[in-house]
Amino acid sequence: MSQKVHNLDNFGTTIRKIREAKQLTQKQIAGNIPFSTYRKIEANLTSCTLPNFVQITQNLHIDIAEFMYIHQEYQLSERQTLLKLFIDIKSTLNKEGFIQFFDYCDSYLQTHDDPEVLNLQCALKGLYQYSLTENREECYRYIKPLWQSLFDRKWFYWDALTISCILFFLKDASEIHETVQKLVDVFKRYDLIYQTKSSILRVYLNAAYGLKCINKITDGEEYVTLALELSTELGERVLYYDTLYKKAEIEFSKGHVAYANRLATESFNGLEKYEENKGDNSFLSDNKADWEILSQRKKS
Repeated sequence: MSQKVHNLDNFGTTIRKIREAKQLTQKQIAGNIPFSTYRKIEANLTSCTLPNFVQITQNLHIDIAEFMYIHQEYQLSERQTLLKLFIDIKSTLNKEGFIQFFDYCDSYLQTHDDPEVLNLQCALKGLYQYSLTENREECYRYIKPLWQSLFDRKWFYWDALTISCILFFLKDASEIHETVQKLVDVFKRYDLIYQTKSSILRVYLNAAYGLKCINKITDGEEYVTLALELSTELGERVLYYDTLYKKAEIEFSKGHVAYANRLATESFNGLEKYEENKGDNSFLSDNKADWEILSQRKKS
């Protein structure tokens, strides 16, 4: 039995609008579909099988993503909106971004059975909890069952988004390195449709932070270097200067104190110039506080 295309109210109306705008006839769009069946589809009198849907979009000379965008009156779908909200969070400092994502996600999941979105919500709740408590062990216990359910299977795009958040909490350096490589491979496969370089940047930064948390800060040097290159390519100035601070910490840990001080100063100046949020909840404020702690340890 052919699979039906569900949840498309007035599906046929959208077909007709696009067909008429392109000045095409019903017979041109029907193609190999029985003409009587096509006319019922366009009149919203019958549902459409998936093969027929694909053929109709091909005959309209339009891809499925664009068709759906037009069908939704040039608005993002709920899933696309969730993806945008997730990408806009960018860091654990963005408390408002977390709340917006959770609120929209809760509403979405009331009417959708969507395990991938549920998994991403779970991973983000772990990150959000960490941003409030800085209790990494507690947050790891929270996301551990999710990680165990995902780590040994094939990953798709939404899985990779989820695991890029879990990466923050992994306890073993070799596990972090292996996971980074797998995530980067997945995101590169999806780059043509999702423009995933910003996701890869997130992977490098979360890996570097995770390694710092397990006292393997110098193991993250390669990821910091890659993040500096990628943030420059993407024009992400705030993330560039935040990453530069991570490089300063690494150089400090290697005993290159003078060089580390120069990097930290450059980072602070850059964040002062480009970071919109200048309050306590900012990269600049957090990094300066951490640098003060490092400096005091050196003096003692």
